[in-house]
Amino acid sequence: MSDAIPDSLEKLVDDLLPWTSRMPTIKFYIYGSRVRGDHRSDSDIDICFDTDTAAACDVVELQIQETDDDFSLPAKYRSRIWDQSKRWGELRDKIRSAPVKYYKGNIICVDLPPVPKSAVSN
Repeated sequence: MSDAIPDSLEKLVDDLLPWTSRMPTIKFYIYGSRVRGDHRSDSDIDICFDTDTAAACDVVELQIQETDDDFSLPAKYRSRIWDQSKRWGELRDKIRSAPVKYYKGNIICVDLPPVPKSAVSN
């Protein structure tokens, strides 16, 4: 994995920061192809939020619903609520322990190898 920060990653974080800063006690992890720099123009943005309370999960879900159309980003979003889904435990642990490539505010970009589709299926 390259140590270079993809040009678009800082812009992505800057675009998301006004939104995530409304929830300062929640950590937002960006991982996947956007962090690695091997994304395509139609690639999604892998964002997970880490919180220990269901109330905080509700706040994030509401913010996603209210602001989804306001993002000027060329990608769809996939969010998972870690504390409500045990199958995400392994992925959560990998994301939490992955090398940090870039961070700003409460957004942490981690260098994680591609995740097999079977690990994230519903």
